[in-house]
Amino acid sequence: MNINTHAIRQIEEDFVEAEGPFSDKEALLPERAAMEQVPNEDIVNFLSYGVSLDYNRSAGQLWDNCLELYELDDDYGTNYFDPKDVVGLELSELRGVFKSIGFRYGNRDARGWMKNSQILVDEFNGSWECLIEEAGALDGAPSIVELLNKHNFMFIKGKKLAPFYAKVVHENVLSMDNIWELDIPVDVHIRRLTHKLVSDDSLSDDEIRDLWQDLGRRENIEPMVVDGGLWIIGNQWDDW
Repeated sequence: MNINTHAIRQIEEDFVEAEGPFSDKEALLPERAAMEQVPNEDIVNFLSYGVSLDYNRSAGQLWDNCLELYELDDDYGTNYFDPKDVVGLELSELRGVFKSIGFRYGNRDARGWMKNSQILVDEFNGSWECLIEEAGALDGAPSIVELLNKHNFMFIKGKKLAPFYAKVVHENVLSMDNIWELDIPVDVHIRRLTHKLVSDDSLSDDEIRDLWQDLGRRENIEPMVVDGGLWIIGNQWDDW
């Protein structure tokens, strides 16, 4: 099967550098725009908590909400991105904060934030970094997914969000082994771009997954080119 590897490399380069079709970071890569306003020592917790709520909502609004929460001064010095600080709060307090900021699902989001913080305190020394380091000492990226599912983290588990989180970690925090063993969530956007790149509209979703996993391993392409770059282009296709 022929695929335009030059086009893939150009997409990868533009996506990594936030250039070309990805130059409007605030609109297309809001998590990166938000990260630029957070000190390096807080990036892991900021990204991890944010990704845990990255479902069924505007990504731009989510990361704006996360930034507002990060910058919030409650007069007690509470760090809402520190699991140990979070578990010291009453759930009703956290719900009030989330609702005042405007998180889409204020009550539910706060409950997940609290539950995940408690898991981190109980199982991972109160740190997302410890979870990532433990996964790295095991099987790499697949172990992140296994740990999230094993400990029943809220929202950030299952077949879609857990692999996505592992890829975010790989891209932004720590290079993880076996990254291409993770499932590729094929939706209408990835399907559309893949069909165009291979000039074949007959590929099934399983064939699309196999194609990208084989190409990724063989050409050493970053997996977020598929989950991020192709998805964005496919999503914006009609507008571009």
